[in-house]
Amino acid sequence: MRRLVMAAVAASIALVGCQGGGDVMPSPSEPSVSPSSVAPSVVMTSPAAPEPGPTPTVDTSSLPSVSGWSQRPQSVDEEAASPDVAWASERDVEEIMQIWASYACTDRSQLPTPGRVVEGAFTTPDGAPAVVEVVSFDDESDASSFVSSYLAGSVDCGATAVSDDAVARPIDGDVWTEIVTAAGPTAHVTVVQQELDADEVAAIVAEFA
Repeated sequence: MRRLVMAAVAASIALVGCQGGGDVMPSPSEPSVSPSSVAPSVVMTSPAAPEPGPTPTVDTSSLPSVSGWSQRPQSVDEEAASPDVAWASERDVEEIMQIWASYACTDRSQLPTPGRVVEGAFTTPDGAPAVVEVVSFDDESDASSFVSSYLAGSVDCGATAVSDDAVARPIDGDVWTEIVTAAGPTAHVTVVQQELDADEVAAIVAEFA
């Protein structure tokens, strides 16, 4: 039985040059990014979005609903008659923080620690796999610090700034867009396996407001 593990980052968000966050070794100018590290829910080889799978066991009320995006299972068992993994789950905080630190080429201790991270897997209207991660901090300053540190570090690590809220990162021949925003004590990390422009990023960000 073979599992197709999505991601980027996700993005997720796999989301690299400084620490062992991935299994793809880049040139010195390119961050070390493993699609399975961005978010184990982003890379799918089939263009068709499967059914979302069983009902998630985690509370999904915090996950934003982006217009036109459909839910998809976080992984797909090719031999199963139907998806056996739900579209949303809670991530291990320390695991995902280590991944994000590697993508931003920063020491893990430099990023504030959230209380929890909930992740949902989606497909965009264009058929691109996407992941949204809701990162819950204790206060607004921690969320803001995480966002600014991640975006600035990612650019220093080889990603390209798309807007004040997003970077584009090349991974295995594709360009992944990572959108990172904060609203109060909550940050959103959205990873899309597609090159988005600033207007497209702004439209997604507006959905989180």
